[in-house]
Amino acid sequence: MYCEFCGSSLDEGVLACPVCGNARSDTLPSRRAAPAPPRAPEVEVMPGPQCPQHPGMPLVGKCPRCGREVCVRCAPEAAFDDFTCTDCKGLTQAHALAPAGAQCALHPQAAAAFICSRCGSFACNACRAFGAGSEGLCARCATASGPLASRSSRFLANLIDNLAVALPAILVVVGGAILGSVAKLKRVDELMIPLGVMGALLGAGAELAAQMSWGQSIGKRLLAIKVVRLNGDPIELWRVIVLRNLVIHFAAQLCGIVGLVDALLIFGAEQRCLHDYLADSKVIEVPRG
Repeated sequence: MYCEFCGSSLDEGVLACPVCGNARSDTLPSRRAAPAPPRAPEVEVMPGPQCPQHPGMPLVGKCPRCGREVCVRCAPEAAFDDFTCTDCKGLTQAHALAPAGAQCALHPQAAAAFICSRCGSFACNACRAFGAGSEGLCARCATASGPLASRSSRFLANLIDNLAVALPAILVVVGGAILGSVAKLKRVDELMIPLGVMGALLGAGAELAAQMSWGQSIGKRLLAIKVVRLNGDPIELWRVIVLRNLVIHFAAQLCGIVGLVDALLIFGAEQRCLHDYLADSKVIEVPRG
C-alpha cells in the first residue's frame, strides 16, 4: 500500500503517511452535500388591489369612520358588512377624528384614532376611556376627572344646600314673630312674608357666593364633591343656576312627576339625575381643601 500523495510505502492499518502526514483518503468520512435551506412558503396573492398593511390580502371596503381602505384582517367584521377598522372599533361621534398621519401621544408607535375632548391630545384606541361619562376622553383625562360621587353624599349635600337657603328665612320669620310679640308691635303679621323672602334671598346669595368662589355649593364643599361637565371640564355657572336648578324646579312645580323622575334617575348606572342630563353634567369626588 502506498501513499497517494508522496508515494511512500504504508503499513496495514496506518491512518496517515509518516512521511508527508496526509491522511489516507479511504479513512476520511464521505462528504455529503449540505441540505438546501427550506423555502419560504409562498403567499397566495389574491387578484385586485392589495392591503398595504397585510400583503396578499385584497381590499374589501372603506372604514366608515376614518375612510381608509381595509381588508378582512383590518376589519374582522367585514363578513357582516361592518368595515369599521380595528383602530376605530368602539369609537363614537364623541371621539373627534384625528388627522391623517397623527401619532398617539402616549404610544408614539401607534397611529392616533381620536382627539381627546378634554386635553386635546392625540390618542390611539388603546387609550380610550371606558365607563359612563367618559365618552370622547382619553384614559388619563377620565382618571383625572375623579370617580363619581356616591348617591348618599349627593343626598346629604342637597339636604345641606336646602337648609342653607331655608334656614335664614326661618330664622328671620321666627325672630320677627318673637320681636313683634315681645314689643307688641302692631301689623307684624304683614311683615312675615317680606321677611321670609329676604331670608331666602340671603340664603340663596350665600349659595351663589360659594359657587362663584369654590365652584361648589356649600353642601358639596362640605362633602368634597363637585359638579363638572360630562367630559370632566369645569361647568359654567349659568348651567348650574339655570339648567340644574331653575328649569327643573319650575318644571316640578308644573308637574310633580318631573321632580320624582329627577330624583329616581340617580339610581341608574350613570348616577345622573334629570337635571344632570339637561346640564350635560355629572358629580364627582374631589380632594378636600
